[in-house]
Amino acid sequence: MNRENQKLIDLEGELLKLKLTVCEYEKKESLLQNILEQIDEAIYAYDRDGTLIYMNGVSEKIEGQKRNMLIGKKETEIWDTNLAVPILEDKNAIENERMYYTISNGKRIHITHSMYPYFYNNEIMGCFSINKDVTQIDDMLMNIYELHQQLRTSKRTDIPINGTRFSLNDIIGDSQIMKKCIENAHKVSKHKSNILIYGETGTGKELFAQGIHNASSNHKEPFIAINCSAIPSNLLESLLFGTIKGSFTGALETKGLFEQAE
Repeated sequence: MNRENQKLIDLEGELLKLKLTVCEYEKKESLLQNILEQIDEAIYAYDRDGTLIYMNGVSEKIEGQKRNMLIGKKETEIWDTNLAVPILEDKNAIENERMYYTISNGKRIHITHSMYPYFYNNEIMGCFSINKDVTQIDDMLMNIYELHQQLRTSKRTDIPINGTRFSLNDIIGDSQIMKKCIENAHKVSKHKSNILIYGETGTGKELFAQGIHNASSNHKEPFIAINCSAIPSNLLESLLFGTIKGSFTGALETKGLFEQAE
């Protein structure tokens, strides 16, 4: 066997080793992909420039968009957050933070959020986040609380039968901000004026609305609550302001919710 043939055999051997190594990497990558797709939490990964480079299936469901529509964009191009850049700069992880944020389809959700930098040879390569949507958990907890309040209210004499379940005494809080809100609620309940209550989902707007109503001089009147976002736009006007008989086909004389609430 001459030297050239030996070199060829050696090259073929090296090539075979390389193919086996590539095959092993592909198997490991496939295993990792399967694991990430089966995890019931949303996984996002960013490169060192803060560009989104990976999303798993759960993150697609949360966002309501296919990953290929979002991958390749900066975090700030997609969401109203800028969480990746501080992690890349400080190289420190954050764990189990609760936050509200607006997902790419415009819906606002409540999540628990963790983010970690990842390294190769002690050089930062990017970061990844693990998010869990807890909006449904919040809703379930609120439903449980409301059921508990209904049970309490059915045995109470301090709340009139007017469609409410809460008074301002049901609002519990030790912080100065919460105490100030309760104090303001008592003040505005003494005046006949329109009141705007705003806050994130699950912060107790309904409790304050019912509490103010029950502390007011109108506490014996019905408390009428309405979820405007659940009403088709073509029905909103007639539901809020009522209808006049004959104003459209089949229309009857009906009072709107605003008139009922007076």
